Amino acid sequence: MDLDDIRPIIADVLRVDPREITGRSRLSVELGADSLDLYQIMVKVEEKFDIHVSELEFRRIYTAGDIVRLIKKNRAEAAE
Repeated sequence: MDLDDIRPIIADVLRVDPREITGRSRLSVELGADSLDLYQIMVKVEEKFDIHVSELEFRRIYTAGDIVRLIKKNRAEAAE
C-alpha cells in the first residue's frame, strides 16, 4: 500500500494530473480540494480499501501522505 494506490482516486475526484500528486501534496491548498471533494475522496478510499474513517481521523487529513498513513493504520488495527 503506497501513494500509487490512492493517486488515481485523488486525481479522479480533483480532476488533476496524477503526476502532480506527491505524498506532501496538500489536498486543499495545492490541489484545490474543497470539503465535498475531501469527503468524496474518503468515501472512495473507504470503499476501495474496506476501512472506516472516523470523523476525527477525517479532520486530520491534509495531504495525500496522510491518507496513505490512515489506510495503513486502519489495516494494522484490523489485523490485530
